[in-house]
Amino acid sequence: MMGDDEDARKQYLDYDKKFEDMMDQIKDDTEWYCETYRDVFLLGACYAVNKNLPPKPLNKNTRNQKNKIRISEVIRESHRAILKVIAFSSQKNIEILLKEGKYFDIAEMYANAGLEEIQNKYFNKTDSPSFEFAEIVI
Repeated sequence: MMGDDEDARKQYLDYDKKFEDMMDQIKDDTEWYCETYRDVFLLGACYAVNKNLPPKPLNKNTRNQKNKIRISEVIRESHRAILKVIAFSSQKNIEILLKEGKYFDIAEMYANAGLEEIQNKYFNKTDSPSFEFAEIVI
C-alpha cells in the first residue's frame, strides 16, 4: 500500500557509498551467507536493531550512486515485512506501516548504522566472520 506521492517515487533502497566495496565482498564471500546487495542491506539493518544501535541518517553526498537495490525488482513482501517491523519497533507508531517511503527511510538509517559497525568491528579481520557476529545474526 502506497502512502503519499513522495512514497511512490522511492525506487531504490539507499546506503552509504563508503560501504560499496565491503558489500561487494560480503555478497561474493560464501562465508557471509549473503547472495545479493539486498541481503547485505537487510543484514546491516537487522544487526543494528539487534545491537540497539541508533539509526544513522545518510548524507545526500555519501549515498550509493550505483542504486543496486531496486525496490520493485528485489524487495518482496517478506522483505517488506522485515522493514516494517524495523520501522515500527523504532517509531512505536502503527501509522508508519502505511507510509512505504517512510519505513524504507528508517530501514536505510538502520542499515547504515549496522553496516558501519560490521565494517569497523568484523569485516577487516584476517579471519572469517567471528563467532560473535554469527551468533548475533542467527
